Amino acid sequence: MAVTQKQIAHELGISHQLVSFALNGNGNVAPKTRDEIVATAERLGYRRNELARAMVTGKSSALGFLSFESDQSDHLMRVLSGAIDAANEHQLFIKAMHYRELSDIRGVLERCLEWRVAGLMVMNLTDEAVETLEHEVKQLDMPVAFIENPPSHPADVWVRSDDYHGLQQIIEHLTALGHREIAFFNGNAESRLSEKRETHFRRVMECAGLFVNEAWLVRGSWGLESPLNEEAAQKLLAFQPRPTAVVCSGDPLAMILIREAQNAGLKLPQELSVTGFADFYLAGLSNPALTTVDQSFRVMGRVAVEQLLSCISATPVPNGQRWNQLLPTRLIVRASTAPPLCVPTPL
Repeated sequence: MAVTQKQIAHELGISHQLVSFALNGNGNVAPKTRDEIVATAERLGYRRNELARAMVTGKSSALGFLSFESDQSDHLMRVLSGAIDAANEHQLFIKAMHYRELSDIRGVLERCLEWRVAGLMVMNLTDEAVETLEHEVKQLDMPVAFIENPPSHPADVWVRSDDYHGLQQIIEHLTALGHREIAFFNGNAESRLSEKRETHFRRVMECAGLFVNEAWLVRGSWGLESPLNEEAAQKLLAFQPRPTAVVCSGDPLAMILIREAQNAGLKLPQELSVTGFADFYLAGLSNPALTTVDQSFRVMGRVAVEQLLSCISATPVPNGQRWNQLLPTRLIVRASTAPPLCVPTPL
């Protein structure tokens, strides 16, 4: 049977209220008395009842983590791992949840209220799911941290990588190798993430003095099993003249392009350089190993927890400011990039 605070109070001959103050860090308890209470609690095997505490405070020591049901991707697992590390340091735990349909969002939020989670992290939601969540959460006293997912309105917390700098590093690397004919392979055309990365690509190319060939901006799908990805890759490879390098907005798209290029008989990276974005675990195991951008996903998870806790504990944010964090990116050069066979003569 679990040891209660009343049993500790009886053991020491003191009031239950004094024990409660000492174990919960509240009230004006003398250090010597607090130490004695804590030592007795440990000796008797006392464990704090978080559910009962949540009933009193209105908040539990839990944070929610919501993602799409079928998403067990590498980067989501790394973000979640980093979030768990940070939560453990604060003696919190994370309740991982997923949704199948947009109609599930309301039910997820209702469960969060039932469990009295202190805050919610969301990642890899569709744009429609983000908008549904934003609408539903307006009525709740629950801060939300968006991880990578671009919110449609100012969010309590938004943690994401510096994609512009990541693409800037890629273009600098490719141009240093001699590439000028550079294409872009993106995800869903209607995705806010896709729009953001395409905008960054255009700006970086413009700043580098490079021409953006509109025909070489192809779009597939973030859904890895979608036939749109193979079709987009084959379309890009069929152009004559063909680009000498392709920047992909995600590692999976880059791996699909590498496969399709090899099926078409191209020798990589000599006849086509390919870059990714994310640094998934398999990026280093592809053939050739993929040059890509490290988005520091474990750090992203840690920062999301820290920022969310700051949001929970702080006073109201003035002037609509939010706890937003832009994390640095790092280029990882591997074997999928090399100088083009014919390096153009500088003008």
